[in-house]
Amino acid sequence: MTILSRATIFEAVSLLDNKPHSNIDRLIIRFGLKESIASHRQTYVKEKVNAVSSYLIERQDIQGANNSIAYQVIEFLVQDIPDIDEIYSYEHSQDRYFKLRNSLARDGYKIKGGKLRRILPETIDLANKESELELLLKSSNFPIARGHFEQAIDAHTRGAWAAANSQLRTFVESLFDDIAKDLIDETSLPSSTHNRREALAKIEPPFFMKSLNEWELGSKGGFVQGFWRRLCPEGPHPGLSDEEDSTFRLHLVVLVAHHFLKRYQDVFK
Repeated sequence: MTILSRATIFEAVSLLDNKPHSNIDRLIIRFGLKESIASHRQTYVKEKVNAVSSYLIERQDIQGANNSIAYQVIEFLVQDIPDIDEIYSYEHSQDRYFKLRNSLARDGYKIKGGKLRRILPETIDLANKESELELLLKSSNFPIARGHFEQAIDAHTRGAWAAANSQLRTFVESLFDDIAKDLIDETSLPSSTHNRREALAKIEPPFFMKSLNEWELGSKGGFVQGFWRRLCPEGPHPGLSDEEDSTFRLHLVVLVAHHFLKRYQDVFK
């Protein structure tokens, strides 16, 4: 069953904000969503829209004919949205759907021919991992890292690619710093972020596992070292980027950060 992010559901259902009551009522009847507005005021369209959004976000376990109800509702709502390559001289300012497109891209989807099309394998399950990552950051009590991740998501949604890249780099740096501060005695904690990451490969048991080539001591050849360099090929400044590159970086960060935070909580806490 497909899991979609909170942002994607919100942006998609918000397409109904300026539609007449009859449009949202038909949607509610078509997908059997009367329960979603049963306990809400129904005076304004936006109140109904908010009620449907909240219901779909909280009840993604509800299965429809071929997929989750949330997925089916969103595919119904995007059926008239043109493909991105059909927009002449495309710029974000010309595309009223760009926030929805960006949210869908983070979840691993694009709109093609009025349908949702996967751009990543289903097994990756990015939306669910992003949601779990947010919970892991909260339960690990890493508020600074969490704040940078939220700012990266916000910047990506707005199409501010360079800002998103910068926040992603700062998020990863802050996350590994926080883990190092918790696992390494303050008197032994190196001052630089690079040395702190290397120290995570030296502690016993190692947080970065040399046996998996996650970190090569005194070298740049380990997985984490390569991942870090890919996040910022321009050096300490993120440089310019485009949607495809920024989305790729975001996908990498979600998968890698989720993996190491799970290890931190499951093995070291």
